[in-house]
Amino acid sequence: MKETKRLDICDFAVGSYDEEHFRAVELLEGADRGRVLDLPAGPGRLSWMLAQKGHGVVAGDIKPEIFKDPEIPIVKMNLQETFPFRDSSFDAAFLIEGPEHLENIYSTFREYARILKPGGRLILSLPNYSNLETRLKILFYGIAEPVTSAEELRNASGNGRDLPHVNRPLYPLLRMALDFAGFEIERVESVNPKKKQWLLFPLFILIKIFTIIKGKKGDMKYWIKDSNRKDILMGGNALMVKARILK
Repeated sequence: MKETKRLDICDFAVGSYDEEHFRAVELLEGADRGRVLDLPAGPGRLSWMLAQKGHGVVAGDIKPEIFKDPEIPIVKMNLQETFPFRDSSFDAAFLIEGPEHLENIYSTFREYARILKPGGRLILSLPNYSNLETRLKILFYGIAEPVTSAEELRNASGNGRDLPHVNRPLYPLLRMALDFAGFEIERVESVNPKKKQWLLFPLFILIKIFTIIKGKKGDMKYWIKDSNRKDILMGGNALMVKARILK
């Protein structure tokens, strides 16, 4: 009988920033081993890493044929449709480099909330549309990234992660969508730093002074204190967010 090759971390291609998978696993450290959902799983590196830590992993992706680990169950599913799982059936879930590909993050976050147990964690990542470099780009271009044409959208599969960046939420809008779904953000951090952004440090100081002047009223209306944190304003190309479902 032919022996099955034992998978190693080098066997998986990575579509996101390399450190995001490592940090995602670290953000779940301290939690009890449980049933976790990795969606979209892609080739399955994060799923494999979680399984190595002792979690019971279920992977989901619109293209299950690209998933490499035969020991982890993979479910064909669409991020933009109802998830094929019962209510409160997972202890934690992952959405790495996913929100920017979704036409409606509100409905997708509600699905994650539905399938998580009370107190369950959602760990996600997305491009940092709120750092200073991107804010300046919005000021001059009116948009964070190049527009997507109708032809590009038609040529995409329309199945969640394969879509272009059709959603570019700044941090306050991301927090609002999570809040509407019943999540409370526990931690936010930046990955893949932008070294040249330190040239914008004087602007960072100006915004921090503005934040202090606006005080509680500005924070209540705009979540300005949270949105203008150093790890967001001066943060790198992507944000990692850990949120807990309140139910």
